[in-house]
Amino acid sequence: MIGARRARASLPSAASVSAALPGTLHVQLTERRPILAWAVGERRFLVDVDGRLIAELAKEEDLPRLAPDGSVAPTSSAGKAEPGDPLPLLVDRRVGGSALGVGDRLQPVLLDAARRIGSIKPSDVGSAATGLAVSIDDEDGFLVRPAKGGWAAVFGFYTPTLRSPAIVPGQVRLLRSLMVGREGEVARVVLASETDGTYVPRPSPSPSPSPKP
Repeated sequence: MIGARRARASLPSAASVSAALPGTLHVQLTERRPILAWAVGERRFLVDVDGRLIAELAKEEDLPRLAPDGSVAPTSSAGKAEPGDPLPLLVDRRVGGSALGVGDRLQPVLLDAARRIGSIKPSDVGSAATGLAVSIDDEDGFLVRPAKGGWAAVFGFYTPTLRSPAIVPGQVRLLRSLMVGREGEVARVVLASETDGTYVPRPSPSPSPSPKP
């Protein structure tokens, strides 16, 4: 976990400075805490609650894990992270995403949607998958699928007013209603709103040809 320790050591801090007499300055540093990971190509960034990309992880490193208080779980003397949930990971496949780097800031509506969708668990949508993968691209917007492949759920694009991320919980409920009992039959789900969704079934396997006499 050397790279993870290095990433944590390089996390920028928010500083507040106050003056006191006689001629004294008080400086208080608060470490920025990552809340999710943002992948662009082979690069992975840590994102804080303000949407700022605060550090880049080394290529060979696992995602940091979160302690119960929301801080990055410490690394043991054996080089392993203490137990905790890994940071949610969002894969950015947008053309403009390739320009992101440490110090840049995600748009508030994008961060809001990423936090809501990144927190979805398989059980929330009636899936038996062991995990979910979340991505965003220029064609479908936010897309959720099982980590090991299968169906795909299109959550779409969001704006501050016309299509707010506040509809995500309703979309999750709708996805669950479409998935329960038929996960193996679903190929693609489009969640247009909290109440309007459609799904494309997987094609039925072609019957085997009858053996010739």
